Amino acid sequence: MTRFLLLLILSCLALPGCSGQKKEAEAAFAQIQASAAPVSADLEKYAPDEYAKFSALHSDMKRLLNSKNYADVLALQPQVMGQFTSASGAAARNKNAVATKESREWRLLSTSVPSLVSQLRERLTGLKSMTGQLPTGITRAHLREVEAALPELNAEWSATLAAAKSNDLSAAIEKAQAIRQRCVELSARLGIRAT
Repeated sequence: MTRFLLLLILSCLALPGCSGQKKEAEAAFAQIQASAAPVSADLEKYAPDEYAKFSALHSDMKRLLNSKNYADVLALQPQVMGQFTSASGAAARNKNAVATKESREWRLLSTSVPSLVSQLRERLTGLKSMTGQLPTGITRAHLREVEAALPELNAEWSATLAAAKSNDLSAAIEKAQAIRQRCVELSARLGIRAT
C-alpha cells in the first residue's frame, strides 16, 4: 500500500512538469506556425530548397507534438527556427533579385514596345499613301493585316500598362513580350527589320 501511495505521489509530482512542458511545446509550435504562415508562399516561391528543409523539420515537430514527445519538440525548436530564418533570408534575397531583374526588363520593354508600334504605324501610313506599286514582298493584304492589328496592339498595351501600374511586373513583362513578338512579325510583313 505504501508503495502504491509513493508511486501515486511521484506521478502527481511529475504531472505539473509534463503539463508545463506540454504548454511550452505547444507555444513553441504555435510561434513557428504564426511566423511561417504569412510568408510561406514567398518561401516556397523564392527559396524552394530551403523551404522544403524547413517544412520537413516543421512536420517532424508537429509529429512529435502529436505523439506527446514534448521534450523532443522543445529540443527541435531551435533547429526549426534556424531553418526558418535561413529560408526567410534566402527568399528575401531571391525576391529582391527577381524584382531588380523585372524592373530592369520592364524599363527596356516599356520604351521599346511603344517604339515598335509607332514604327509600324508610320510605315503603314507611308505605304498606304503610295500611289504606285508597293515594294517587293509587301501586299495590300499585309497592309490590311497590320491596320487591323494596330487597335488590338494598343488595347493589349493598355492592359500591359495596367498590370505594371498594379505592381504585377511579371504579368506586364509577359504581356509586353507577346506584344513585342507580334510587332516583330508584323514589321516583317511591311519590310521593317525589327528585333
